[in-house]
Amino acid sequence: MDIQIDTPEFDEFIRKLEELEVGKQVSLDQLFHDAFMLQNSTVNSFQELLDKSGFKCDNQEDFENIPDADWDEVIRRLTRFADWDEMKKTAASEWMKKQLEG
Repeated sequence: MDIQIDTPEFDEFIRKLEELEVGKQVSLDQLFHDAFMLQNSTVNSFQELLDKSGFKCDNQEDFENIPDADWDEVIRRLTRFADWDEMKKTAASEWMKKQLEG
């Protein structure tokens, strides 16, 4: 069966979908914006999450050097998520939805 959808809304959705680059880099500030953090954690910003984590995190390398298990514990303690992976997936999904809607 060949189903065709031909509406302006669907065409616009496809156009926006095509504009999103595969593998596009999205900053932590874009994914974990203040509204996301307020809704999903006990902190006001991603920077506050880093500050309350107890880890030295002045740059990307510092962040990448935080042991996964320890970072997951911070996420469990300060957010509604079970681990970092769940938090990233939720934020990415919300970001993608906004890109497609807006």
